[in-house]
Amino acid sequence: RFIYNNIYYMKFHHFFILFVVLVFLIFPPIFVNQTDFFTNGSNTNYISKFSLFTVVISLIWSLLLYILSEQKDEKFSRNSLRISLISFILIFYFSFIFKQIKDLLGFPQDKMIFNLSKTEKFLSCLQIIVLCIYEEILYRKFLFTRLNLLLENTFTQFNFNHNKNIPTVISVFLVAILCGLAHRYTGIINVIFDMLSSLIFSLCYLKTKNICFPIISHVLYNILTFLTITKF
Repeated sequence: RFIYNNIYYMKFHHFFILFVVLVFLIFPPIFVNQTDFFTNGSNTNYISKFSLFTVVISLIWSLLLYILSEQKDEKFSRNSLRISLISFILIFYFSFIFKQIKDLLGFPQDKMIFNLSKTEKFLSCLQIIVLCIYEEILYRKFLFTRLNLLLENTFTQFNFNHNKNIPTVISVFLVAILCGLAHRYTGIINVIFDMLSSLIFSLCYLKTKNICFPIISHVLYNILTFLTITKF
């Protein structure tokens, strides 16, 4: 009976992970037109409501996934904060390299955003923070931990002789690929950059054992990126 319950538990999580993957591959593109609304000067009230809807849905998903992850975070430490800041610096550095690559290959650069009201600025920053929290909890806290556990159990059940780090490495790369696919609407160069960013955030999470630190890195980078394309 124990074996049967264990198999049922594993199957349930297989389907649930598949469901979450399908949802998050569809979910992000729903909000892609947000930037187009800003740059095209569309109705402010519509933008505000749209941003608020994004924030609320993202927070609900974040809370649900955090609860379902069943993974406790370790306490804050100075070393963890240092790792978080190093992760941010690395991503910022690679973003500069990828920007140069896009210039060299003739890819279009990010559009400048003009004439935002105070409400739009606030909602944009709030949305950026919440979406960073959502993505980190989804990719690192839930998908990575579940995939890692699934691979470890699979390797154990089939009696594979393997290094204990192999399931972790595979999980990190699988999550990076899924992250890139979720941002496929941004273009091939950005997809590659998002995969690289996901690898760095996953390493940050592995080193700190606390989801707050990859969130800090992610928020810092996205806010800084938003500020560089915004004319206040």
